[in-house]
Amino acid sequence: MDKKQDQKAYAHAEKAYMQGTLFPYIKVGMQKVNLTPTVNIVNGEKVTTPNAPVYIYDTSGPFSDPNMEIDLKKGLPRMRESWITGRGDVEQLPSITSEYGKMRRDDKSLDHLRFEHIALPYRAKPERPSHKWHTPKPASLHRKWNMWPSVKT
Repeated sequence: MDKKQDQKAYAHAEKAYMQGTLFPYIKVGMQKVNLTPTVNIVNGEKVTTPNAPVYIYDTSGPFSDPNMEIDLKKGLPRMRESWITGRGDVEQLPSITSEYGKMRRDDKSLDHLRFEHIALPYRAKPERPSHKWHTPKPASLHRKWNMWPSVKT
């Protein structure tokens, strides 16, 4: 569907971005829904009261942004990459390391499907788990959540 035509379907909504407070350089896509005014009849007179817009989380990503040019071969901007690498708990691999990834990379019959820019994957640094769930848990926690009391942990 043409972007101009698609915008008409959402005449009272527009793409907006909210800036994070913890990470101000992260923008969260929202739909700003412009509400129609409330109309009341007071003493026989029509009184309109404007309503503030409502912001709704937008799961469509950049695809609903009329200012964004989408090229599927180039991929989307890597908006979170500086945030992820800035934490210091990941490292970029020097090449594709999985057997499946290497097999797909070397399969010439897939060349017509390839994107123009493929970024190398990241992995957690061994000394710095990238997520709290990777942190080893004390044995007491395992016992606490054990569903089978007869099994010793």
